[in-house]
Amino acid sequence: MEKLSVEDDGEWARKEGVPSFEEPFLQKYLQGRDALIAQEKRQRSGSLVVIARLCLADTRPDQRRSCFSRNDVAHGG
Repeated sequence: MEKLSVEDDGEWARKEGVPSFEEPFLQKYLQGRDALIAQEKRQRSGSLVVIARLCLADTRPDQRRSCFSRNDVAHGG
């Protein structure tokens, strides 16, 4: 059995109509995907700030230290 080279794989993909990363519709999809990921990161970081404020507002100064542990903040939980 003959082993295919990278050039053979590329030729096969073109013949079969497999889209390349340079195609406009695929670029638009990847940009949209990146935008959604960035938006989710912003929303998650914002929610941690809100949770921290609520926690601090509902505790006495001597209890605030135990409101969050380093592990909770580092792992989002």
